[in-house]
Amino acid sequence: MRQRSTRHERRLRLVKSCRVMAAALLAVTVLVYPYPAHAEAVSWMEGVEDWDGDGHQDLIASRAIEPEVQVYPGIGTRGWSYKLPATIAWGWLRNMIVSAVGDWDGDGHQDLVVRYGDEFYLYPGDGKTAMTPPVKINDGGVGYSLRALADWDRDGFQDLVVQNVKSWDVYMIPGNGKRAHSAPGWVLIGTGLQDHNLQDVADWDHDGHQDLLLWQDGTEILWLYPGESVRGLSGQKPAKLSDGWNWRYGRWLCGVADWDGDGHQDLIAADVQTRDVEYPDVWLYPGESRRGPSTQEPVRIFSGVTC
Repeated sequence: MRQRSTRHERRLRLVKSCRVMAAALLAVTVLVYPYPAHAEAVSWMEGVEDWDGDGHQDLIASRAIEPEVQVYPGIGTRGWSYKLPATIAWGWLRNMIVSAVGDWDGDGHQDLVVRYGDEFYLYPGDGKTAMTPPVKINDGGVGYSLRALADWDRDGFQDLVVQNVKSWDVYMIPGNGKRAHSAPGWVLIGTGLQDHNLQDVADWDHDGHQDLLLWQDGTEILWLYPGESVRGLSGQKPAKLSDGWNWRYGRWLCGVADWDGDGHQDLIAADVQTRDVEYPDVWLYPGESRRGPSTQEPVRIFSGVTC
């Protein structure tokens, strides 16, 4: 699976080089670019949610060289966010990976779902930090990549959405809204997806149903697979959203959220061509709730975060 191996190799390279390059690159950033540098070393975006409850979407990212998780506050506009990041979790083990962000327990605060080995743990958030003792919510992650939290079946509870790293099939693991092990049973919600990497889950077309957004390896096309809020396969036809999605040549999708508060889901992407691999810019690609390409122009919103 090219996406997984590429990302792992990039992380190893970044961790080795960031400590040496951070001071120099930060100085260059300040001199060359008039907007503020938001990170002294690159961070890996893990989700886009309203972490602090101020009504604006935020970026949640893990540091590349430190065991920390940070929130990059948004301001609800199609423009550069002037707010500096804040640390919301620290002291992580090196092999603990933040895999998804969402309000798993339904208490109104966003939570972190962390992968440790082949188990998924919930770190409940309180709108400021996520340092409450973790709770295991699933232990069946062997051979699967957790891609998102979403209420796929519209029963009021967040579900885990995972993809098999060999078959490319996508499954939902029903949630129960509790700080406890998720409900039993896995449900197949996407199949026939060879070389399609699941990027995120969101109601892209604004029809009330969660959808799958997948990047196709080889063609570099971003596809929409509309959902129907059922515990099973959808009968809707996929739709092409855009092409040219490849980190080697430019942009890489990091998350989906209504960033600018206009009622339409947007694409949040790292664009490595505008700066460099270590310090990519983060761009907003505004959506229009259409099952097709958007006509809106992209806008730069952050720097120093990739995915």
